[in-house]
Amino acid sequence: SLDYMQAELVGVSFSVSAHEAAYLPLGHNYPEAPKQIELHSALSALKPLLENTDLKKIGHNLKYDMSVLARYDIKLRGIEHDTMLESYVLNSTASKYDMDSLALKYLHHQTIHFEDIAGKGAKQKTFNEIPVAIASEYAAEDADISLQLHELFWPQIPETIKKLYQDIEVPLLSVLSRVERNGVLIDVELLKVQSAELETRIEQLENEAEVLAGEKFNLGSPKQLQSILFEKLKLPVNRKTPKGQASTAEDVLQELAWDYPLPKLLLEHRTLVKLKSTYVDKLPSQVNKTSGRVHTSYHQAVAATGRLSSTHPNLQNIPIRSPEG
Repeated sequence: SLDYMQAELVGVSFSVSAHEAAYLPLGHNYPEAPKQIELHSALSALKPLLENTDLKKIGHNLKYDMSVLARYDIKLRGIEHDTMLESYVLNSTASKYDMDSLALKYLHHQTIHFEDIAGKGAKQKTFNEIPVAIASEYAAEDADISLQLHELFWPQIPETIKKLYQDIEVPLLSVLSRVERNGVLIDVELLKVQSAELETRIEQLENEAEVLAGEKFNLGSPKQLQSILFEKLKLPVNRKTPKGQASTAEDVLQELAWDYPLPKLLLEHRTLVKLKSTYVDKLPSQVNKTSGRVHTSYHQAVAATGRLSSTHPNLQNIPIRSPEG
């Protein structure tokens, strides 16, 4: 699973020198899967190595690995380098920092993609269903490519940037892993109450909009909005879309809202609909059953400015400037 709160260990891959790697299968359970080392025994043997601060670790997006290992009572220590963060401090305006993209760009190597071995869509297999021989090639390559990328990136990072990388980015990785796993406690019952209140207000706004427009229409339809605002009510067209239609974008409506009641009402409607659908109704469905909390993912290697971003769910985009927000 890509969800660090649910992912289960299927195996572990290692590389200690470039172009060489090994895969230790632990949880492949397809019919006729070969006998594997028992998970608990393997983790007992690996735990002292993974928790040893003197044994330095390199990986790609180790925050994820750290969070998965934490679920097995292993505290990943001795993190020295993360190739995702190395590539980010080298070039903070790149569009992709995933291993496959970096391998192609910097090593000119086409990696085995997960979809190549697992398939796509509804019939996609999970890693435990992949034959060990095929899984070994895929997983060992990941470890090897991480090491190769590090050996390429590290000498290229300027000394001034190395300090930022070592003092801020790498230590932050462990902090974020802990923050993500701690999660965010939300009041599901209170959100249900607020959802009902928002529903009532949204209906009121729709009724008021129909009165102002003189007819029933879908407030979420740009085509119907164009017809009502610019053809029927003859409001000024401040901007057109690339196709030559009158724009109903937010900034256009904000400008019109200074002088006309309907655009102002439409803006409030949009804000409340987004608040209700994206947060008030959706957050309760994203509560983890085990922890009882919502767990987002914070990304260090996205924004060129160095700020974090947040996904699944995005907790940094909640509109809080209104009383409802």
